[in-house]
Amino acid sequence: MSLHNQPKKKLGYLDDDTLNYYRRVSETLQNGFQDDDEKDLFMNNALEQLSQEALKVSQNQTGSRIAESLIKEAQPRHVCQVFTALGQDWNTATTDRFASHVLQALIHMIPRQWSTSENSADEVFISLYDYVTENLDSLVRDTYSSHILRELLESLGGVSVSELIIHRQVSKHNVKGIELKHQEEKKLEVPNKFKKKFRKLVKQIFKICNYDDDLRDVNYNTVLQTGLLVLHQVEPPLCAKLCNKIIKKGDLLLGDLETENKIKLPELVQDKTGSYLVEQIIAVTSPGELEHIYSSVFKGRLLYFAVDKIANYVLQKLISCISDKTLFTDIFDELSPFMEDMLAFNHLGVITKLAEACLRVGTRQERLIKVLMESFHCAEPADRQVEFVKLLASLTTYDVFFCQDKEKEKESEEKTKPLLTRINLHGSLLIQHLLHFGKPKLVVTSLLQLKPVELKTLSCDQMGSHIVDAYFQSQSVGERHRELMVDKLKGSFFEVACSRNGSRTLEAIWKCIPTKQKCVIAEELSLQEDRLRSDQYGCFIHRNFAISHFKHRRSDWQGLQGASTKKRKIFKDLFDDSDGQASKQGKKNTDSKGNVTETETTSLQLQDHEEVTNTAVDFLLNSMSKKLEESSTKHKKSFDKKQSKRQKEVPNPETRTFKSSCGKHKHKDMKKKKIKEKAE
Repeated sequence: MSLHNQPKKKLGYLDDDTLNYYRRVSETLQNGFQDDDEKDLFMNNALEQLSQEALKVSQNQTGSRIAESLIKEAQPRHVCQVFTALGQDWNTATTDRFASHVLQALIHMIPRQWSTSENSADEVFISLYDYVTENLDSLVRDTYSSHILRELLESLGGVSVSELIIHRQVSKHNVKGIELKHQEEKKLEVPNKFKKKFRKLVKQIFKICNYDDDLRDVNYNTVLQTGLLVLHQVEPPLCAKLCNKIIKKGDLLLGDLETENKIKLPELVQDKTGSYLVEQIIAVTSPGELEHIYSSVFKGRLLYFAVDKIANYVLQKLISCISDKTLFTDIFDELSPFMEDMLAFNHLGVITKLAEACLRVGTRQERLIKVLMESFHCAEPADRQVEFVKLLASLTTYDVFFCQDKEKEKESEEKTKPLLTRINLHGSLLIQHLLHFGKPKLVVTSLLQLKPVELKTLSCDQMGSHIVDAYFQSQSVGERHRELMVDKLKGSFFEVACSRNGSRTLEAIWKCIPTKQKCVIAEELSLQEDRLRSDQYGCFIHRNFAISHFKHRRSDWQGLQGASTKKRKIFKDLFDDSDGQASKQGKKNTDSKGNVTETETTSLQLQDHEEVTNTAVDFLLNSMSKKLEESSTKHKKSFDKKQSKRQKEVPNPETRTFKSSCGKHKHKDMKKKKIKEKAE
C-alpha cells in the first residue's frame, strides 16, 4: 500500500488493544472490589500504565473519561505519576478539548494531599502555576484552559465554588440550594506558600483585564466570578475592593450615564454575559456595601431595570439579597406605582421577588396586596375583590377574564361567569407568598369563594396544587378556614386522590388537619376503596391513609391518627426550639460579619427542619400503619381458621335436634313393644 493511501491517524487516536484495555479498567471500577488491598493493587497497576501514555490517552474522548474516573478513585499518592506525565507538555494539557478535563480532575485532587505528609506533587503543581502565570493573557480567554484556571483558583483558595458560577439560566434557579450545600462544606487547609500564590494570581487576573471587552467575554467572565467567590470566603476585604473596581471601570455608576436629563442603563447589565458578573457582585457584597451599590447604581432608575429583558434579572438578584427594612422600603416605594407596567412587559420575576422580600423582611405586605388588586382592576368596586385569586392565578385582568367590554356588557351578565381552568407559574408563586403574609384575610376569602370544580382544578394542577399546600401550611390561616376549605372540597376527594398532583396535595392537607376532618376525607374515599386501591396514584393514598383500617377498625384508626397528631406536634416543638437558637445565631453573624448568605442559609435550614420533621413523622406513621395492617390480617386469618374449625367439629343444630328426637321416639317404641310381649 502506498503512503498516500494509508489512513491518517487522528488526534487522540488509540489502537483497539489500548482502547479495549481501558474499557476493561472502567468495567472493573464499576463492578467494585472485594477489599481495599485488591483495589489498591488494581489502582497502582492501572495508574502506572496510564502514566506511561497519559497525554495520548487523555486526548482520546473515551480514554479521557476513563482516566477521569480513575483519578477520582485514586489516592493522593497515585496522582503524582499522571500529573508528572502531563507536565511534559502543559500547552497541550491545558488547551486540548479532552486532555484539559483530565488535568482539571488532577488539580482537584491536589489539595487532598496537603493534609497528609505526601507532598510529592507540589513541584509539578508549582510548575503548572508558573506556566499559567506566564501565559495568563491567552489562557484566561480560551474555552478549555479557562476551566483549568478556575480549578486552580479553587484549589489555591481551598474552597469549591464551581456550582455557584452564574453562566446559564438553570443556575439562577438552583443557586439557593447550591449555596446551602457549599456553606456546609469544610474549607481545606492551604499551606502559606500557596496562599501567597493565590493572591498573586487573582491580582494578576484583574490587572490584565480589559474592562471594556473582557467583562462580556464568556470565559473571562466566569474566571472573574470564580475569583470573587473564593475571595468572598477566604479574604472578604480584597473581594470588596475588587468589586468596587469592577463597578467603577465597568461604567455602572449613575453619574457616568446621566446626560441631558436622560437616564440610561449601563451596557454591562444589558449584556447577557456581563449581567451574570453584576449578579455575582451583588451576591458577595455585605449589607452595608449593598446599600452603597443601590444608591450609586440602581436608585432612580429601577423601572428601567425592571422593564429590560436582561437587566431585570440583576434587579431580582438585588431584591433577593436585601435584608434591611429601610432599603427594601425605598425599592418597593419606587417600583410599586409601575406594577401594571411590569405586568405588561411580562417581567413577572421582579413582582414575585418583591412578594418574597415583603414576607422575608416583614413590611409593605398590605400595600403589595392593594397594588396588585389595582393592577388587575379588581380593587373597586368592592364586589370584584372576591375574584382576586382567580385573576392572580391566571394572571389576567378583570376586564379580560370576564370579557367586560362596553358593547358586550349586557351579554356577559346573562352568561355564566367563566371558570378558572389555567394556572400561571408566577401567579401561583405570588399567591403562595401572599398566603404566608401576616394578614391574608382577603386572599383567604377569595380562595373560599372559588367553586368546588375550580378548587378541584387547583388541587390537581401542577402549579395550582402548591397554592392549596400553602393555604393549609400557612400559620396565618386559622383552623376554621381550613375546615371550610375541606367542606368545599367534599365530593372531589376521590378524583383528587387519583390525580398525579392531587394525590400529593391531599397528603399535604392530611398533615395539617385534625382527626375530625380526616374522618370526613376517609369516609368519602372508603366508599370507592376498590377503585382507589387499584389506581396508579390512589393506591398510595389508600396505603398512607389506612383506608381499609378506617373501614373495618375505625376506633383503632382514630386512635392512631390522634397519636400521630401528638407526635407531629412534639417533633415540631423540638425542631422549633433548635431553630429558634439557630435563627438568633444567624442574626448575630449577619450583624457582626455583614454576610447576607447566612440569613438565607438559616431560612433554608428552617425549611429543611420542617421537611425532616414531616419525613420522620411520616415514617413513624407508615411503620405503625403497617404493623396495624399485619396484626389485623393475622387476627382475621386466625378468626377465619377458628370459624372453619368450629364448623367442622360442631354439627348443625337442626340436624342434631332431629337425630335426638328420632332417637327418643325409637326408644319409646321399643319399650312399648317389650311391654306388649310380656303382657301376652
